[in-house]
Amino acid sequence: MAVGGLFFAVWCIYLLDRLWDIRKSRSGYPLTLRHQFAVANPRLLLGLSISALLAAFFLILPEFDRTRLRSASGLGLVVIFYFLMFRFLRQSPLAKGWAQKIPGKELAIGICFSAGIFIASNASLRSVASIILFVAVTILFSVNCLLIAEAEISIDRDFDSASFFVRNNVSSLPYSLLLAIPTIGGGILLLFGVFPISAISLLFCSVVTLVIAFKRFRPDPLRVQPIADSILLFPWLAVGTWFLCGQV
Repeated sequence: MAVGGLFFAVWCIYLLDRLWDIRKSRSGYPLTLRHQFAVANPRLLLGLSISALLAAFFLILPEFDRTRLRSASGLGLVVIFYFLMFRFLRQSPLAKGWAQKIPGKELAIGICFSAGIFIASNASLRSVASIILFVAVTILFSVNCLLIAEAEISIDRDFDSASFFVRNNVSSLPYSLLLAIPTIGGGILLLFGVFPISAISLLFCSVVTLVIAFKRFRPDPLRVQPIADSILLFPWLAVGTWFLCGQV
């Protein structure tokens, strides 16, 4: 129930974010191709966002306790930070200079993803191993977003000049440096025998993501997102294999 509620909550945020974007197009802001559907169907998106919010409320409410409230409050603060930083303050000189060096937007998304996973699984950050896992998964998700953002910029350069005008650069930090963190984290967890499935998944996903991050092996920009996202499905295969082997 809580997992379903989390899905509808994330979908509601996404829809509201789209509705916020189309407000800018009405004030003369460049209209991107990816926003044309939202501009043409604002009432549909509003209705879907309200429905998603209600569905999230009724699915989460029966399982809502103080533990989940504390965890969800932390995730809520991260989401609020994301919107404040990248919706209202991103035009400030300080934000622009900071974004050139540190992938703040992708890092915030990675934190949201990791926090959502920990909340849905009712996990905590009370041990060193769980903190290592949280940080490693956050960086892995962030690099995934960076790869996709870079591919989208390449696509926009050719097909959607309005989007390219909005954002034509990503962080200058090298992927090898970023992916070293989840690789080392997975190695430490595997070495001490803690969260073995998660550790193996981290190692596999980090190494394969690093391979496609190199320009020499980088797939076509149109294929980057499905390939990058499919890599992150490996943990499901690992868990499924472990479950099947445990039944033999």
